[in-house]
Amino acid sequence: RSKPDYTYSYLSESEGAYTIKLIDNWTQYLRTITGLTENTINLHLSSIERLLRSSNVPPWKLKQKHIIAFLDIKTNPEKTTEPISPATQSSYFSGWRSIQTYMLSLDVTNEIVAKFGIKPEKFVGDENSLLVKKYKANQQPKGWALTDGQIDAVDKEFKTQILSAHKANNQKKYLALCRDRIMFHVCIHYALRVSELINIQLSDFSKSNDSRLADFSNYALLTVTGKNNVTGTVPTRSKEVYDLIQWYINNIRPKIIRGKVDAKEELTNENSLRLKLLFPSERKTGAMCSNNFRKRLSEIGLKAGIVDKSLHPHILRHTGCTQMVPVYSPESAQKYMRHKNLATTLHYYHPSVLEAGNSENIELDIFDDED
Repeated sequence: RSKPDYTYSYLSESEGAYTIKLIDNWTQYLRTITGLTENTINLHLSSIERLLRSSNVPPWKLKQKHIIAFLDIKTNPEKTTEPISPATQSSYFSGWRSIQTYMLSLDVTNEIVAKFGIKPEKFVGDENSLLVKKYKANQQPKGWALTDGQIDAVDKEFKTQILSAHKANNQKKYLALCRDRIMFHVCIHYALRVSELINIQLSDFSKSNDSRLADFSNYALLTVTGKNNVTGTVPTRSKEVYDLIQWYINNIRPKIIRGKVDAKEELTNENSLRLKLLFPSERKTGAMCSNNFRKRLSEIGLKAGIVDKSLHPHILRHTGCTQMVPVYSPESAQKYMRHKNLATTLHYYHPSVLEAGNSENIELDIFDDED
């Protein structure tokens, strides 16, 4: 696969220079006005560069025929050994629509007309993305949630392996299994992403002024900063999970820490971070590798009888949301999940057939919007 040519060397000198300026202004607009992440901006950049390179024209000369020709090359099995998927097409269209909208704004259009005597046209229309829309309409949700019975089965398998490691006097495996079992329950309870889970620090927990959370002491609230640097605070609602966290902090975590950090050793930045983490790595590094937890969870899931679907950490976030919605209401769950749109939260909600029709939404109203 050829690398992107952001110098636009295939254009004339004047067209290339202005394209660089136009693209730069567009990406600044995406970054400062629309607030897109750098990852999304880079995807948009890549998508427009591919189209321009395929068409050999600057952005303001793009027409619908260029998209048709580009997709014919990318999707026709007779012309490519790796046809792009409808999902990839959707990503391309997002970038193309974005720069089209930017170029068709009055100021930008007038500047292009003054410099090149050409008025940009609408090159992305609804007819272009018909296939993508059809694909999305027929697409089945990939997410799912563990049932209570499956959660119990996974927990039972964790306990079985923990007991086996203990009997075999395999201290390293025993500690790792104990830690990962608590991670499993914490990830579900607070509906966390795995990147958030492995980076929880003890200081992220705090007390609550609400008397209904008094039993959870200093662990009544968990403040999480995750995707797109969005921060939210999630309440603790289960005495069982609270007790598990306390047991782990008092009995397991100190042994993992002592296994690699000498009290007389001058602490490095990584060791210093490791001492702050709720779930430190067994190795003398900062946060543990998420792939280790991912692998362990998959293996435990299979042995627990979950064989028809793949159990991975993000399913635990779906499970946590499914448990939150009936307890707090969809709107509160949205806040705790740190989702921008309620529709995203509802995508994570997977009630059973019976629960969907009969379960009540119990609004505890523990926190208001200011909290």
